[in-house]
Parts: sequence; C-alpha cells; structure tokens
Amino acid sequence: MGGAGSVGLVSATALGLTLLLAGAAKARDARPLGSFLDALGAGPRASRALRVAAPVAELLVGACLVAGVAPRVAAAAAVLLGAAFAGTLALATLRGVAQPCRCFGALDRAASHRVALARALVVLGGAVVALAAALVEPAAPAVASSWAARAVGCALFVCCVVAFTLLGEVAAFRAGVRRELDRGQAR
Repeated sequence: MGGAGSVGLVSATALGLTLLLAGAAKARDARPLGSFLDALGAGPRASRALRVAAPVAELLVGACLVAGVAPRVAAAAAVLLGAAFAGTLALATLRGVAQPCRCFGALDRAASHRVALARALVVLGGAVVALAAALVEPAAPAVASSWAARAVGCALFVCCVVAFTLLGEVAAFRAGVRRELDRGQAR
C-alpha cells in the first residue's frame, strides 16, 4: 500500500468510527437534534425527516468507511455529510441559535456551536482526505499495512473524541465564568 492508501485508510477508519458513534447516539435519542433543527427554523416536516435520515446516513456511511466497502462512494458521501454539518453549524452560529446541536446525542455536552463547527470541519477535512486517497489509490491495501493503518485510525478517533470533549468542557467552563461575571456586574 502506498502513502496515499495508508493515509486514506487512517482517515477512513477515524472518520467511519466518528460517524458510527454520532449515528448511534442520534438513533438512540434524536430529540436533541430535533430541538436544534427546530431552533434553527427547519420546520416540523424537515426536522422529522432529518431526525430519521441523519442517523441512518451516518451509520451507513460510517460502516462502509470502516469496512472498506465502496471507499470512493463512502468517502464522497462523507464529504457531503461533513459539508452539511459544517454549513448547518455555521448558519446556527451566524443566526445566534442558542440550542446546542448535540451532534453526538446524549454523549455530546458541548453547548458551543464553535466547538461543534470545529469538529464538523475536522470531519469534513477527514472526508476530503479519505476521498482524495480513494481516488488516487483505489487498489486494495496489503493486509499487514492495512491493520497498522486501521490501528492508527482507531487511535486518531480516540484522540479526537478526547480533544473535542475537552474543548467542549473548556467552552462550557468559560461560558459559566462569563455568566457569573455578568451577574456580579449586574448587582
């Protein structure tokens, strides 16, 4: 497997696991997503449709990326999902929507759209890397190097989850400090 194939496999694995986690969390409880979409002004029909379609799409694309099934199609679909996530979160940030997206369902405590937008941009970037690698080197990887690339992808996934969880906690802490300072000044 060449360099592009290894990088693509690392990216596809980390991205696939991320989408599987997000899809499973939303499938378990899609109410936070619905509340976010309602606050964004999506409308009841669109909100209901997206509460069903988003987790299904994430689970399907994530499973294909992890399993290596149709890597070009899966990576292209991941690019579309990442762009949709980033665009929606950018719009929510611009509109000042207070309702958090809860992109990872109950697992997501980040109330900051900026943290969620940064995470969506990382997903989009990973999807672009996976797609570029699939287009450059579509041949099946050697077994030994594919296991190493998959292991690195799993490690990258864990690092990203931890990093964005910490960023979410820091953002929540800073928001709490600001609220307390505002209360102190209002007295």
